[in-house]
Amino acid sequence: MSNESFIREVNEEIRQEKAKALWGNYGPYLILAAVILVLGTGIYQIYDHWQSSKAGRIGDTLLISFDLSDERNFDEALTKLDDVEKSGFGDYPFLAALRKAAIFMKQGDATKAVAEFDKVAGNKNAPEILQKVAKIRAAYILVDNGSFEDVEKRVKDLATDVDSTRIMAREALGLSAYKAGKMDDARYYFQKIVDEGMDGFKATERSRLMLELMQSSGAIAKE
Repeated sequence: MSNESFIREVNEEIRQEKAKALWGNYGPYLILAAVILVLGTGIYQIYDHWQSSKAGRIGDTLLISFDLSDERNFDEALTKLDDVEKSGFGDYPFLAALRKAAIFMKQGDATKAVAEFDKVAGNKNAPEILQKVAKIRAAYILVDNGSFEDVEKRVKDLATDVDSTRIMAREALGLSAYKAGKMDDARYYFQKIVDEGMDGFKATERSRLMLELMQSSGAIAKE
């Protein structure tokens, strides 16, 4: 046997001894890690499937409530929406609350509708866009069913020059100010909308009409 062959055999035996020692010391832990990995993957797949199934069930319940509402089966629709809210799953409870508010408006109950919108608007866990939608919807209701201060409380922070919902917020504020006899405030908000230059936008046309109405009636001076 050559020296080179002998050295290879010795090295191989050393590697085998090291492998046996390593397995003897850490083999049980390696098996446990492998079992945990397999179990973890299986549990994740089961959980993911369960989550998907749950989302599907809740989504179906929400859609059923829409159909019931369209058929004016309001009590049944509200029961379905209560179930969606109680699920606490994802953003569905917030969508359910917005839908409940719409049903209350169909029933002519502005107080309950505003309360539902306020509930979403004040929930920091709700997506920001849903909070803003809720604020604006409540504000439009309060144009006819509340005070200028009620409207201002909900959407004044949205009437800035940078907020994406500013046009709707300003229109609600302008209409409420006009109704309250606050003509300077009404002119301010309607003029801000017109100054955006969004021709073809309905709120822009309505704001121009309101400014013309106030000028022709003498409520504000013609420019």
